[in-house]
Amino acid sequence: MTRHAYPYDRVLIDASRVLDAPVGGLTLNVTGAHLEMLRNVTQYLNRETTYVDERFVGYYNTPSVADMDTIRAIVADLELELMGGMNTQFGYKDVYQEYEYDLDASSAIIDLDFGQPPSGEVWVITQWGARNEDTRNTNTLLRIETLSDVFYVANAHPDAVNHLVGTSVYVLIKELQHLQIRFEGCSVNDVLRGWLAGFKMDV
Repeated sequence: MTRHAYPYDRVLIDASRVLDAPVGGLTLNVTGAHLEMLRNVTQYLNRETTYVDERFVGYYNTPSVADMDTIRAIVADLELELMGGMNTQFGYKDVYQEYEYDLDASSAIIDLDFGQPPSGEVWVITQWGARNEDTRNTNTLLRIETLSDVFYVANAHPDAVNHLVGTSVYVLIKELQHLQIRFEGCSVNDVLRGWLAGFKMDV
């Protein structure tokens, strides 16, 4: 530990909150401006004088050599992510909205198929909704289809005819995957509608 005069004109970081973080991992969406600010902040995170181990009136002690080695390893990991690591490879591109319908159902089970992301994009779906205008069908499902598998994401049960069902979700799909809304318990000639909303990201 090293003793330093307390700098009242800047904020110091409590070393214990870095070495034993009070929260787990988080997923954040940041703008390009935010990213540039964070990248520049890392220049200060390697400095021993940025961290407080003990506070006293008018001065503070910095962490031990061993603790600073641990902190610098954490900073190096942060720098890797901010400078283009696995956690920052996606960038917001555009809003995603899609609407599909079947105006003349031909069987009890009807699937509305939505588009799939092109190469170089992933789509993040945050909302889905569906409506059967003519029958209170038994079940409405949101599914991900790949070339070889189907994954169920959410389901909803209409309370009445023409009842809009849907939920908030957080679903990522990539190239060669697409979402599908399945209506079960339909009647012939039912009018079915479905929509998805979210955003697109570059890989």
